[in-house]
Amino acid sequence: MSCRRFTQTFQTSLRSVVLKHASSTTRSRTSLRTIQSARIHSPSRREVLSANYPSKRHGEEEIDPTSIDSLNPPATLPLLSFSVGNRPLVITDDDISRYVQPLYHRGWGIRFSKMQPPRFVPVLNKTFRFRDDRALLDFVASVGKQTVEANHHPTITFTYNKLTMSLETHQAYLPSISSDGNRETIKTRGITLKDIHMAYQAEHLYDELCEETDWNWTYNIRPAAERPTSIHDLVASWSNILEGSTGHVGEKVFDSAKQHYEQLRQHGAWI
Repeated sequence: MSCRRFTQTFQTSLRSVVLKHASSTTRSRTSLRTIQSARIHSPSRREVLSANYPSKRHGEEEIDPTSIDSLNPPATLPLLSFSVGNRPLVITDDDISRYVQPLYHRGWGIRFSKMQPPRFVPVLNKTFRFRDDRALLDFVASVGKQTVEANHHPTITFTYNKLTMSLETHQAYLPSISSDGNRETIKTRGITLKDIHMAYQAEHLYDELCEETDWNWTYNIRPAAERPTSIHDLVASWSNILEGSTGHVGEKVFDSAKQHYEQLRQHGAWI
């Protein structure tokens, strides 16, 4: 199946789920139409539990408390003060510090995806857990509505009560240097403010659903390698992954990834 055909099929499936479950969803989403109007709330029981008992995934090393500012998730995510616009920009060190690091406290991380050639780029990624499959499908319906409104579609996989979301922008922009030494804007792929916006919307939807279903879930703090604090850290992790033979990803994927890697490395040198 071609990438374009897959995207069309996925979008159609999301719209179908939205229609099927919209009538059973009673919570108000008025505050979710724009992230600037996100409500401020006290820590939920789920957040309090996660503060006292930070979780880890099966097979993952014990969490080093000194490797993250605090294991206590903030009472609310910071308000996003930017406008995404039609030319979403690749994140900077300041964006990571302001907007991405708070997501680390909620189980998000930056991984490298090679799901669809020529796709082998960093993605903003999290696995959500739910009380049951009905709650999961309600979440898919809500997220589906947001993705249609934003015209920005994450990669979503799920089974029973577990859902994994990956976010990256296919047409992102970053400043580079031209042959005559002047800065210019070039098109690439990567994590942008558009992805951060979608991640924050997903978090607010998840918080509401957990409150409604009385679902207490601790956050899985990701390994330090998946929590870069700067573009330099991200480039270093990417470099380690790209070293060695192309056999594990395929030559076409590898060549494309190297091109995007060089663009991001140059971006890191400028900021």
